[in-house]
Amino acid sequence: MADLWFASFKGGKRVFERRLLTPEGISRSYLSTAIAILVTCCAGLGPAFAVEHGDPIQDNLYGVSFVNERQGWACGSFGTVAHTADGGKTWTLQQTGAGEPLYSIDFVDERLGWAVGRSGTILHTADGGSSWQTQKSPDAKHLFSVDFLDETFGVAVGDWGMVLVTEDGGQTWANRSLPEDVILNDVAVIDRQRALIVGEIGSIYRTEDAGKTWTKLDSGIDKTLFGIHCRDAQNCWVVGIDALILTTTDGGGVWEVRNGSVEMRPLEQVGFGQAFENPSLYAVDVIGPFGVAAGEIGSVFVSRDAGVTWQRLEASKNWALPWFRDVVLVAGEKGAIVGAHGRRVMIQEGRIELDAQGD
Repeated sequence: MADLWFASFKGGKRVFERRLLTPEGISRSYLSTAIAILVTCCAGLGPAFAVEHGDPIQDNLYGVSFVNERQGWACGSFGTVAHTADGGKTWTLQQTGAGEPLYSIDFVDERLGWAVGRSGTILHTADGGSSWQTQKSPDAKHLFSVDFLDETFGVAVGDWGMVLVTEDGGQTWANRSLPEDVILNDVAVIDRQRALIVGEIGSIYRTEDAGKTWTKLDSGIDKTLFGIHCRDAQNCWVVGIDALILTTTDGGGVWEVRNGSVEMRPLEQVGFGQAFENPSLYAVDVIGPFGVAAGEIGSVFVSRDAGVTWQRLEASKNWALPWFRDVVLVAGEKGAIVGAHGRRVMIQEGRIELDAQGD
């Protein structure tokens, strides 16, 4: 695990931000003093997660996709893909033939799905995951997110400004990478012409020509953004460092802060309480009035007014220092949250039981 420090000047003060590069290649921003205190104080609490005996999934999970309330898939370390056909009550591992971590997965129906990951890995299935085939990436840079509109049109994004676009279901991928050296963390495809991408240093990009060109939007934020969900071309939600939740109702022209801290603090002003109060959020999803955002230290935020206001759920007392990486919602306020050590939390009719573990 490598730590890289970046310094910038804000308001006449030097501000330090730490980018933590995990062995799997995902970049995440943390505050080292807070993490050091967290690890020290919780070192005697035992395992970070209580995985049930006999659970076949114990590797880190980074992505999740459901096409209805019963059929869902999750992906993670070592090429892991797991499938549920009963709404998360039981899960079975699928053979992908991949050894690299898979960071994102997306299905458009019960048959067609794609997963992307480290070193440009792209996998595709046409039979619900019973078999997976490798698709050729034009570059070996890490891919952190993939989103498909339908069986043919999809976009994948990742490290070093990597943007890949396909219009034939992944048989070919066009390299539409940005000229900037920026880590792109997530993508939301709206239709065959429009999509939005979020990344480090408050980066938000929009395309209106099927990914051929990308325009940088003004987020008003200098902090890294990790996740995005768009309901349509006008309404989107974005999450990031320090519990940030941003919304737009005009397609990205104006972004409003709905939760979290936008202040850039000098390192010496950051403490234990700050890290717990404003944990990084990695993923967000909103369907109708119901929204869920999830991230570091087991943090889960819920909205019941279409993302206008957010309330944080009380963290589980049964496990220390977990993290959640992705969330998905389907109709009926159902869905799933996935994260470290195979953690799966199912969402049932708007109820989220953080002490519950998928079998």
